[in-house]
Amino acid sequence: MQWTILIAVGMTFAANEWVSSGKHPAYPVDLYFVGVGLSERGMDAAKQSAMVEVKKQISVKVNATTLDEMSSFSINGAEKSASKSESRAMLTTSGDVQGIQVVETAQQGKLFYALAILDKNNFISNTKAKIQELKKDLATQMTGAKADIAAGKIGLGMKKLSAAKRDITDIYEQRTLLSAAAAVGEAEAVPVSQNDIAALYEQCVASIKVEKAAGDNQELAVGMVPEAPFAVTVTAQGTPVSGVLMELRDENNKLVMDKFTDEAGNAAFSLGENVNSAVGTHKYTAMLKLPVNTSLQKTLASTNQTFSYAVKSNPCYANIQVKVADELKGDLADLTDKAVKLMGKYDVQMDTAADYVLQLGVSAKETGNVTGLSESRTFVKTDVTMVFGLLENGKSLVSFQKTGKGTGSTFGKSVATAVSNVGIKSDIKLILEKICGTATGPKQKIAVFPFKNMSAYADWYNLAESMSDMIITKLINSRKFDVVERSQINKIMEEKSLGQSGIVEQNEAMQAAQLAGAELLLIGSAGVVGGKIEVDARIIDAAKGTALCAMSSSGFDVTNLRALADDVVSKIKVNQTK
Repeated sequence: MQWTILIAVGMTFAANEWVSSGKHPAYPVDLYFVGVGLSERGMDAAKQSAMVEVKKQISVKVNATTLDEMSSFSINGAEKSASKSESRAMLTTSGDVQGIQVVETAQQGKLFYALAILDKNNFISNTKAKIQELKKDLATQMTGAKADIAAGKIGLGMKKLSAAKRDITDIYEQRTLLSAAAAVGEAEAVPVSQNDIAALYEQCVASIKVEKAAGDNQELAVGMVPEAPFAVTVTAQGTPVSGVLMELRDENNKLVMDKFTDEAGNAAFSLGENVNSAVGTHKYTAMLKLPVNTSLQKTLASTNQTFSYAVKSNPCYANIQVKVADELKGDLADLTDKAVKLMGKYDVQMDTAADYVLQLGVSAKETGNVTGLSESRTFVKTDVTMVFGLLENGKSLVSFQKTGKGTGSTFGKSVATAVSNVGIKSDIKLILEKICGTATGPKQKIAVFPFKNMSAYADWYNLAESMSDMIITKLINSRKFDVVERSQINKIMEEKSLGQSGIVEQNEAMQAAQLAGAELLLIGSAGVVGGKIEVDARIIDAAKGTALCAMSSSGFDVTNLRALADDVVSKIKVNQTK
């Protein structure tokens, strides 16, 4: 239980009289903010309570007319406005008030008391000094931003505009605090407006140009992955723009992945396990991710770049048999139709006379309801699990499971929708290799870990990341290895708290590879040394930890990383394929 007392007067009292009166002659109200705290939990709690009371006094004394409302953009977040009440609440709880001291304490029975004070003159001078410090930094950031923008260094200019925006926000907060004890004068005026920054920001966005560098209009077979990553180059007035976020979204506007541009303004997206390998043409859009107001959204959207690849049909055949859980037997015909069509998207066609039997098991659980405009328009939500099993003469050859989500007017219709939505992705190749006659016998399972960046500059981290992504793509398309999905590796790393430093060490990689059931693991590094791109990789026995082989490749052209990835994978196949 805790009580607080707030009184400040300039009368003389006996020792500890402040406990009952809240008044202390040594700390008159015209010179000090005074707060008294009371607690049964101990002296530390009483001291904390007294300091809070001082902060409350400052908040109460803030002149509402000085609480400027600011609607603003932010380079690091969404556009929003802060109300007066929100500003005051933030100031009350932020703990930014410095210089509060506990000057006296007392105890009466089980109750503990503390007297806290804040010297108003010191508070005023410190706050004014902080405002001047922020104004100086604001001027520096604005000068630098204008110079960078003029020189075409848009990325750097935008970062400095963001810093200037933060300075303005901090200045207004300090002005608000200052108004609790003194008048806010011309010396505390903010020399730059939100409109000034918004105009520069608009200039930056309008000057940005995004161009395709590689990866568009590829063709591939079902189960394969696009060889070339979707690559873009971001420039402004002919100068590369580094450090801006690019997103890759699919045809449903779902985020697939994102990348920051490197110092050359490049960003590359390797689909890997995210690939949609169903027959047909698939489109993805690379777009800049910048927080802009409504008037700039159209300008930003004009820089979007669309990539596509076509998955060509070369059908193979299997006797597709669908088995469902007991509660779904009434919907067996509909679910069978949806499952057969699903496999047809991946070039597996129905043939009851085929040598191979593809068994598809369907189970589902209801996860909730979605109510429409009336009770009659209530929809059921379900999660579906599909188990895929390929058999020849009763012998199991391939087995895996996938999930999907659906919504429908009934449980059965919702499950049917979910079956159509199941994403098989690159796992379909496990089936196609058998029924299409392209299997090459038992294959080793390999886990590929992110490569270390060995460049002297952090901006080159994309090179190492891109190299490991390209090697994964090459290994998948070689059909010589079963490649562990990156998402499975990431999940294991997260669950076991591995790679916390941001770099995966060999012992951590071994542990994760073993948990993923991999026989081999591939680790490596990539970087620019003396102007030359150097790539090193090692294949390690996941069980023993011994290095089985090592590969190196080098080149001078950063735009031709695929050739280096090809070289590394070809050496892996020569040294390691059974």
